[in-house]
This record gives sequence, structure tokens and C-alpha cells, in this order.
Amino acid sequence: MYVTTARSIDSCAAAGRAGHNLQMVGAILTREQVQDRLAAYRDAWAEAGHVPGTERVQLSYPAFIAEDSAEALRIAALDETRGGDRLATAVRSWAGRNSSAYPGYEKLAEQATRPSLEERISDNKLLAGTPAEVSGQLAQIAEWFGGDVVISVAVHSGHLPVEAGARTVRLLAEEIAPKFS
Repeated sequence: MYVTTARSIDSCAAAGRAGHNLQMVGAILTREQVQDRLAAYRDAWAEAGHVPGTERVQLSYPAFIAEDSAEALRIAALDETRGGDRLATAVRSWAGRNSSAYPGYEKLAEQATRPSLEERISDNKLLAGTPAEVSGQLAQIAEWFGGDVVISVAVHSGHLPVEAGARTVRLLAEEIAPKFS
């Protein structure tokens, strides 16, 4: 079982204490926030008597991969515009609201004013570029969060042409995944 958390460090610690696996969306947190949540999760896991190193963590990132960097960035920009507009509309109602059932969700409204595409790529919150460029991003993520973290790649097929999603999956399988196996 995976416990999914968007922002709550308490949810991360609770998942660790309970012996559950953890899933986070790395794309919506800063590197430091992810590191803090992973530390809370791993500490709680060990303190609860679970065997350290047996916990499982999954981080999810949107991905846009093409043989040509400019094409990958073009598709990423298209998805970010379409998806960003929809996300902003969906979470706007959370602005200024607090719920004990969903701690931290009020901050989701901030996603409407999220950093630029270029900043998200340079901060490794979004995987975009050629297979070599994305491999570099994944290596950096592994260095930051641990080589045992599983990366889940999101292909937003509802916002993009089918060919763009299929190309991302193909290049991931053929050129990137073998480097990390």
C-alpha cells in the first residue's frame, strides 16, 4: 500500500510509522521539502521498528522526451499551458481554506502561479529534453533523494498528441531506463 501526500510532512511520518510505502509528486515541492519529507518518513519507519532500507518511495514527475530538445520543450510548453490552466481552475477554490482532513492543500492554489517552464526544468520538477538530458535530470534526482527512490513518469496524454506521449514512452524504455537498471 502506498500513502500519497501532496504537502503534509505529518502524512509522511504517519506512513512511515504504519509501515506503508510513500508516494509524492516531486514536481510540486522544492528539493528541500522533498528531502525533509523523506527524512521524516524514513526516520518514522525506523523508529517504528521497520527494517531500514525496506521502505519504498515513489516520486512522480511529468516527462516530455524527444530526439530534439527544442521539440521536447515545445511539447512541454503546450502541456504546461493546457494543464496549468486546468489545474489553476481546479484548485482555485482551495485558496484560503484549511481542512484538517487535507493539511496543506490550501497551498495547492499557489500552483496557479507556479514557476516558469524553464525554472521547473532547471529545478528538476519536470523532465524534459533529449534522452541524454533527461538521464542527467534523473541522475541528479537520485543523488538528491537516494538511488532507491522509484520514479514514476507521467505522460499527460489528454493534453498532448498521442505521438508525443508514445515517443516519450518509447525513448524512456529504449534509451533512458536501461541506464538506471
